[in-house]
Amino acid sequence: MNATDWVACTDPTRMILSLDGRAQERKLRLFNAACCRRIWISLSGGSRQAVALIERFADGEVSAARAIDAWHTGVAAFAAWGLSVANVASVASNAAQASADYAAECLAQCEVLRDLFDTLYWPATAAPSWRTPLITSMARTIYDEHSFADLPILADALEEAGCEDEVILEHSRSRGLHARGCWCLDLLLRKV
Repeated sequence: MNATDWVACTDPTRMILSLDGRAQERKLRLFNAACCRRIWISLSGGSRQAVALIERFADGEVSAARAIDAWHTGVAAFAAWGLSVANVASVASNAAQASADYAAECLAQCEVLRDLFDTLYWPATAAPSWRTPLITSMARTIYDEHSFADLPILADALEEAGCEDEVILEHSRSRGLHARGCWCLDLLLRKV
């Protein structure tokens, strides 16, 4: 898949399969967790806790042993644990089928995939001067609290700090779907 195909694709399975050998395990786990969060209302409390632990494991905040314990807690955690592209594609497919609108869910998953993996096609960098204590704190809060609606405020702060990178500013101001592992937040939080 080339960059043009990536931008236009409406099939999350095709996008996931194109990542084979190029995607970080962390990002694949976070995409699985994002799919689980898309059907959050249908998950049990144990599964929700397991998804949150898988996200924390992906970011190195909890041990593998604790994440495996969570895996035994719920089906959603099992799905989020698997890392082969086939397993990731299966999670995406299951989440789409659990949705009331399969086609809309597939499009949403494609949007999340672009949020996490666009830098495979368009590498980005952040100037050290943009990583002020305020910007780093804002980015950390948005990331930790899943408050992605606050990204446009972060974009304003970036602009005030001297950021003129239109790709970063546009992405931060987009009202599209974002998830843990968002390439822009990863860039600012040095998770790349």
